[in-house]
Amino acid sequence: MGEDLPILKGILNGVVKYHNAPVRFGRVPKREKARILAAMQQSSTSRAHEQAAAAELDDAPRLLARVVRAHLDTCEFTRDRVAAMRARARDCPTYSQPTLACPLNPAPE
Repeated sequence: MGEDLPILKGILNGVVKYHNAPVRFGRVPKREKARILAAMQQSSTSRAHEQAAAAELDDAPRLLARVVRAHLDTCEFTRDRVAAMRARARDCPTYSQPTLACPLNPAPE
């Protein structure tokens, strides 16, 4: 949206209300109409993208799984070094309560 459509920009941003916007009578030139339609389309698509991103970020376990999967798929260094730790964790699972865990003593007894 350029500076040539300040009223439309205000309406789309919610600054100018429809009842405050000037009423235009008569024919709307094709170029201006095309710019208005393009601005409205851009606004609606950006709003849809924002909603999709917000929905994806709200699902924390899925987001974490996707980040871990992307890291494992792309990082050879980590895959080689972490394989032994993952195998050991699967063979001998030891869990501690995260609220009681101390970084210096993760499994207090």
